[in-house]
Amino acid sequence: MEDQQGDETYLPPRRAVHPSERGKWTNLFYMTLLWLFVALVVSLTVWGVKYSSLS
Repeated sequence: MEDQQGDETYLPPRRAVHPSERGKWTNLFYMTLLWLFVALVVSLTVWGVKYSSLS
């Protein structure tokens, strides 16, 4: 009788119900860093070309 009641109230592990979003946030963080680096390189290149032609 107790085994049957235990099966009715069984809950899956929390990890199965609420999976971690750590991988998603890590990927977003690294993609943001990459785009910031690309924007920095492009802006410095444009700035360098602009001011080197004035000399």
